[in-house]
Amino acid sequence: MNIDRFVLPAFRAAGHLPPSVAERAGRFVGNVIGRLPITPVRQMAANHARICSGQLPPRHVYRAVASYFTMFAQTPVLTRMSDDELKRAVRCHGCDALRQGLSDGPVIVALTHSGNWDLAGAWACEHLAPVVTVAEELQPRELYDYFVSERQALGMEILPARRGVFHLLKERVTGRRVIVPLLADRDITGAGIEVTLAGQQALVAAGPAALAIALNRPLFAAHMRMIPYRFEGRARTGIEIFFKPVTVSEDVEETTRAWVGTLEPIIRKYLVDWHMMQPLFVDDLDPQRLARARARHAQAQREGSRE
Repeated sequence: MNIDRFVLPAFRAAGHLPPSVAERAGRFVGNVIGRLPITPVRQMAANHARICSGQLPPRHVYRAVASYFTMFAQTPVLTRMSDDELKRAVRCHGCDALRQGLSDGPVIVALTHSGNWDLAGAWACEHLAPVVTVAEELQPRELYDYFVSERQALGMEILPARRGVFHLLKERVTGRRVIVPLLADRDITGAGIEVTLAGQQALVAAGPAALAIALNRPLFAAHMRMIPYRFEGRARTGIEIFFKPVTVSEDVEETTRAWVGTLEPIIRKYLVDWHMMQPLFVDDLDPQRLARARARHAQAQREGSRE
C-alpha cells in the first residue's frame, strides 16, 4: 500500500479543520494505519523493539503510529496558533542553559524524530531565537515545497539538504544568535557515524557534531514527547522538550557518541513518541545501498577538495 499520494491532499484538507478536530482525525488515522502490515509500521515497531530489547505489545505500536499522525495533523494548523496558545502547548526543560549558549552566537541541536519538530520550531522562533535548519528534499517535489512554505510561515529559515549545504549552513549562522536544530538520529548522507544505541550498532548523522566543532559553538541534544493540554476549553496535544548539553570535543565521532549516549535514556523513557519509521540500526540496513551512499559521499568529498 503506497500512502504517499494521499499525503499532500490530506495536509491541505486538514488545514481547513479546527485544530482540535485535525488532531483527533490524525490520531484516528494513525490508529488505523498502525494496524496495517505495511513497511513503515513494521520498521517503527522493529526500531522500538530494539530499544526495549524485546517484543512490544500491539497497543504500543498503535499508540506510536497515532502519535506520528497526530504530529502531521497539527502541521497545517500551526500558523493559526496564537502566542498564548504556543506558550500553553510547549513545556521546555534545559531552556535556561540553551538561552545562555545563545548569548554570543548560534547553538547547534542534535534532534530526534520525536514529538512535533514544527511546533517546537514555531515556539522557539517566538520564545528562544530564530531557527535555521535543513530539510530533506522529499518526493514528490510539491510535498517538499509545502513543508518549506509552512515552516517559513512559522518563522524558520530552511535550507535544502543537498551537496554543499554544510558550508552554506556555516555561512548563514556564523555570528548570529540562532538555533540550528538538525534531525540527526538517522543518516541520509552516507557520512553517518556508527554508534551504540541500546546495545546495538546504529548509524546517525555527523552533522550536528561537525557543525558545533567547526563553529566552536555549544551543542545540545533534544528529544520530545507529546503531552495533553487545554486551550479555550478544548483538549489539545502539545509537546515537552528535553534539551541536554553535550560536551564538544575536537573529534566528530566522539562528540556524536556523546549526544547519542545523552539521549538514549530519554528516548527509552518516552519511546512511544519516537517517530522513527526508517531503518537506522546497522543490522536493518541494506549493505549494498549503504556502500553506494558511502561511495557517493567519498566522491563528493574528493571533488570538493579539488574545488
